[in-house]
Amino acid sequence: MTPWLAAPALACLFLTVFGKVPAPRNVRLNSVNFRHVLQWDSPVYHGGNLTYTAKYMRSSCIDRSADDSSLELRCRLPQGSTADSENRSNVHCIDGFEDTCQKTFLTKCMFSGLHYGLFCLSVKSNFNNNTSDWESIHFNPLTDTIIGPPSDLVVKSRTGFLDLSFECPVYEPEQRCLSQIYGSWMYIVRYWKKDTSSQVNNVTTEQSFVTLSNLEPWTIYCLQVQASAPEFEKTGELTRVVCEKTSDDGKLPLWILILAFLVAAVVVLSLAICGFFLYLYSQRITKYIFFPTCSFPQHLKEFLSQPVYDIPFPPVNSNKEADELCIAVTVLSEECESKRLNEGSADTGARTAERDQAAHEPFLS
Repeated sequence: MTPWLAAPALACLFLTVFGKVPAPRNVRLNSVNFRHVLQWDSPVYHGGNLTYTAKYMRSSCIDRSADDSSLELRCRLPQGSTADSENRSNVHCIDGFEDTCQKTFLTKCMFSGLHYGLFCLSVKSNFNNNTSDWESIHFNPLTDTIIGPPSDLVVKSRTGFLDLSFECPVYEPEQRCLSQIYGSWMYIVRYWKKDTSSQVNNVTTEQSFVTLSNLEPWTIYCLQVQASAPEFEKTGELTRVVCEKTSDDGKLPLWILILAFLVAAVVVLSLAICGFFLYLYSQRITKYIFFPTCSFPQHLKEFLSQPVYDIPFPPVNSNKEADELCIAVTVLSEECESKRLNEGSADTGARTAERDQAAHEPFLS
């Protein structure tokens, strides 16, 4: 065996014999909307399959040896760590570690319910009764967690406006809006004309509903929304880009107003003319029915109003008596006669006489 291969082989043999277990590598925390997941990479170990144990401690770990102007937050390592006593003497912590994941084969562990304060997270490797050193990190959930984008973003176009509605990011295990955890909370709406993303406008609001006004009509606007915790100077992730076209600005052009006025004037005038002619026609019909021009002669009205006791016509004994008794009589009122004299002509009068004679021939025969 060559010398450069002998050293690694002896090291592996030493670790196997003396039970030295390597610690997890690349320990990191992935926290989104207070969903904390501690992750790490498995170390190289040929002795068998490793398991892992993860714990956390709520603490106020401050290195007293650091300058007051820049206090360094540090985690006190649990028992069995390789931290030197000199550094540990300058770190003051409270509370103890609490188990979260015990001898799991997974390379991650979820920590829930950690909202306020400083926390120390630690993980170690296990193989049989042998363990590795602890690998620890510290974090502050309020400042280190990632605020996700608002959900269910909906954009609707209205006359001259764009209406936006969305939902607050939530802490899923408890279905709590993050605004209830942070206290101070607002939303930032970014919008711009399509294809002109260099000119971005911002609108801040505390509500999950906002209306964008003063927009150009018939223009496509794109927008995004993100949450923000001003007290912690922390902004969240942006939503997906949503684009919507505006309709009009709610103001009618002058030519439309003039056209509408002219149409209304024509309609009103037409209705007035139709109403006037309808009134004249109804008045004429009423006068014709209730007040006729040709009236019945007054002496005939009186004659007809008297009761009739005798037979209107005596019995006919002979043709001679019939000729003597039947006389052709034409009754005309004074008004009708004057009209006929004024409007009629000679031919018209002749035809009238013939028609009257023909009408009375049965009585003469």
